[in-house]
Amino acid sequence: MDFDIFPNGAVHSRTSRFLRLRQLHLRSGFSFAEVMFAVVILGIGFILIAAIFPIATEQTRSNNDQAIAAQLARDAIKTVQSSTSSQDYPNSDGVLRAFSDVTALWNKVAGSVIDPSDSRYAWVPFYSRNSNDGIVRISILVVRRWTHDVYNADDLTGDLMPRGISIMSITDAVAGNRTVQIARDPLGMYQSVTDGSFLLMRSGDGDFAGRTVQISRLTAEDADSVSYTLVPGDGFAPDESCGSGAAAVIGRDLTDSTNPDAGYVGPSQDIAVYTTLMSPN
Repeated sequence: MDFDIFPNGAVHSRTSRFLRLRQLHLRSGFSFAEVMFAVVILGIGFILIAAIFPIATEQTRSNNDQAIAAQLARDAIKTVQSSTSSQDYPNSDGVLRAFSDVTALWNKVAGSVIDPSDSRYAWVPFYSRNSNDGIVRISILVVRRWTHDVYNADDLTGDLMPRGISIMSITDAVAGNRTVQIARDPLGMYQSVTDGSFLLMRSGDGDFAGRTVQISRLTAEDADSVSYTLVPGDGFAPDESCGSGAAAVIGRDLTDSTNPDAGYVGPSQDIAVYTTLMSPN
């Protein structure tokens, strides 16, 4: 056995020194448990990162839709202002009406409601007017096509026609989210309502008439009705409620635009509602 003699007189065998160095070398690595723990942490990290992508994609799409909707609504107001005059708006006693309820009025704007630069988007106009008031309240509902490729001329008498639904009640929001109960009508128009749909109130108790609320999610259904919570921030006081009323909705696509009896499919077409007051020429 070889020995090393150090100046201080210490004697160490080269073999034992090699073994100590070898042990130190072995201690510098990772155990199997440590490696597995690191792999698990990395896996969780990758899963969290992957989960972010769909959310980011949806947020980007939503932001893009909102930007397009804002521009489209501005263009719609300009079109309505330039294409219509005071006599085109029959008195509605303050009740919200769709332009399509008045044939002559609808015909003046129908050719412009589909966005010419991107026909996946369109707008649906509503108005209300009192008999002694020269001011007309205009509401523009901006929509996007999902299930079918683009809007076309058939949709002017199909998916771009507001559907009438019967409101059984809208509860107050004191105890939580406000809830709307919608009657199951014989024509099945209630089926066009889904998450994200806007309800444009044609009539209702208190201040609900003429206002707009947005559907959040389905909470209950029975043989006579379906109930949804409403998106918070509708501008009503927490204790305001509504009994029976009527509303217009665009909502989901028709399965077949030429056959309304085929029912509805896909998510809500509704993107946003913009309201303004104008004095027609």
